[in-house]
Amino acid sequence: MRRHLATVLAALFAFSFTSCSSGSSGGGGGGGAGNKGTMRFVFSPDPVWNWLEDQGILAQMEQQSGYHIQRFESDDEFAFFAGGHADIVSTGSYETPVLESENHVQSVTIG
Repeated sequence: MRRHLATVLAALFAFSFTSCSSGSSGGGGGGGAGNKGTMRFVFSPDPVWNWLEDQGILAQMEQQSGYHIQRFESDDEFAFFAGGHADIVSTGSYETPVLESENHVQSVTIG
């Protein structure tokens, strides 16, 4: 459960404080903040994230921020992110150096 909570907190932090340039990704949060884009986020199946969606908390945050989070679930988040299919990943800290050195992907780590 702690890993799930850490995943959600990291996503919400990134969701609230980053700017995203993911090109022509349709959709968006709309609302008061305008459509700033879509963040593609990959992580393992997560009951906390499902709860945020079920309670309407995610939709409210999207509306307030103007960002839309497109969620992808994978048991191999590292490969999904390294392949360029996501902007944000929840992964083990031991994978970050490999991600940067072998795939030439510059990353920011929040832990």
